This record gives sequence, C-alpha cells and structure tokens, in this order.
Amino acid sequence: MGVDWNDAGWYRNLEHIASLRPRERYDGLLGLHEKVVAEYVIMLDRLTEADAIESVRPGSGRTRAMVIGHILGWEEWQLEVFRDCNIMERISRQLRLEDYLDPETGGILNFNGIDEFNAYQYAKYATWGWERIHGKARGTAMEFRRFFVEARSDRFINILEGTPMKNWKRLSRPIPSGWYLWMTSLAHEAVVHTQELTGQRFGAEPNSGGWKG
Repeated sequence: MGVDWNDAGWYRNLEHIASLRPRERYDGLLGLHEKVVAEYVIMLDRLTEADAIESVRPGSGRTRAMVIGHILGWEEWQLEVFRDCNIMERISRQLRLEDYLDPETGGILNFNGIDEFNAYQYAKYATWGWERIHGKARGTAMEFRRFFVEARSDRFINILEGTPMKNWKRLSRPIPSGWYLWMTSLAHEAVVHTQELTGQRFGAEPNSGGWKG
C-alpha cells in the first residue's frame, strides 16, 4: 500500500495504526517507517551543499542543514533512550526533556522546553559542514529504522505498552508515550519539516515545486 504524504492523510494513517492491537500496531509502524526512511534518505542524497546552507525561509536564521541536524539530534537521543537497560525511567525523563547525552561532548543536559532543545541542536549543527551532517543524518536515520526491526519482540512491545500515557494533538485518544516518541520521530522525517527542506511533500516528482536540489 502506498503512503499518503499530505499532512492530513499521513496523520489519518497514523491514527489508524494507533488504533490497532500492540503487535499489529508495531508492524504497521515498522512498515510505515520503512517507507518514510527510504524517502528521507533520497531527500538527503539529493541535497547539494549549496542547497543545505540556504535558509529554510527568509529571516528564520535556520538553514536546511541545521534543520536536518535537529532531526538527527532527536533520533540520536531516541536511540540512546530506547537502548537503555532502564528504558522506562529514561522515557519518563526524556518526556521532561531531561538527561540528554550529547555524544560529541559527553555532556548531559536538561532543557526547559522543546524550543530550548531545538535551539541547542540548531546552534550545534550550525558549526558543522554539510558533508559531515549528511553522513551522520543518513547513518542515524538508517540505524533508527534498523533498531525497530531488530527490537521486534513481545518483550519490547510490552515495554512500549507500559510507558506513561501521552495526549498528543495529532491523535484522538491518549497513547503510551513509547509509541508516541516513535511516531513523532517518524513525523519529523515524513511531514513536519519536508516543506522547509524540499519545498514539496514526499512522493511528489522531484523539482515539481519549490526546492531545486
């Protein structure tokens, strides 16, 4: 089945997946993840250095490379949390934006809101060249997908189910926060930032509007 990359259709599909029983929900998200990361990697590979250093919009102060750095920063944190032997506590702390480990500095940081986390990532990756960001973003996205392929088990699904409930404006009902964190990471790659990064939604013909990478 194809993916509806329009925001409304994409979130309707996510709503359907969220309504499934845990095992079917996992497989539904895993299938969606496969399609999302395939499109995301194509987008990354099409961007030239000139594209990457362009502002996402006039006066924003953010380049495409910085936005991609923000996406990979969240995925990197998500991987670190999901792999932790104390995953339940780590998820609870991540939801409070606590105990972020910067893999480059080794520092552990807490943030007073998501805007502060985002600003930290933008500032960090503003100092990186595009080749370095591209390699890390591509590798992190692929590793993030591979994690869920390898983690597929009753034990991990039960862990996701046992995480604190989360109300998310994109869904009509609360969902355990472990699922929510996976879903929001997919949304970052699939729909939240695609207009900023490409000028068009995934699934459209290259260069059909906006971005000319």
